[in-house]
Amino acid sequence: LVVGLGFVYLQTKQYAKAVPPLAHVMNNDPGRVAMYNHLASALYLGGNLPDAIEILDRRAQRAPETPGTLYLRAISHDKLGQCGAAIEYYQKFLDTKPSTTSDEYFQSTARLRGLKKTCREKRR
Repeated sequence: LVVGLGFVYLQTKQYAKAVPPLAHVMNNDPGRVAMYNHLASALYLGGNLPDAIEILDRRAQRAPETPGTLYLRAISHDKLGQCGAAIEYYQKFLDTKPSTTSDEYFQSTARLRGLKKTCREKRR
């Protein structure tokens, strides 16, 4: 029942309301890796990027990264202005060989080029 409530809130874009039930399920059944994904998404979409990254860190301790988790990490670090981490995760995402016709592929390649240039200029 709690999982369903979290999903309803997530689907209806009530991200702050989705966090408690999703976190409850994740904490009570830490083996359900999908809950980490849903919770990280709710946190990201609700604007809580540091906590989204923290949940992705916790997830990475339980299961291998996926293209989706790598991309979510990249865009979270990017929005936080964490240039080095964003570059690292965009590159890792692209190394998974995503579909070259996906929006994520185009966004990642463009952001990676831009960040490499911007970060280089900041170091000068």
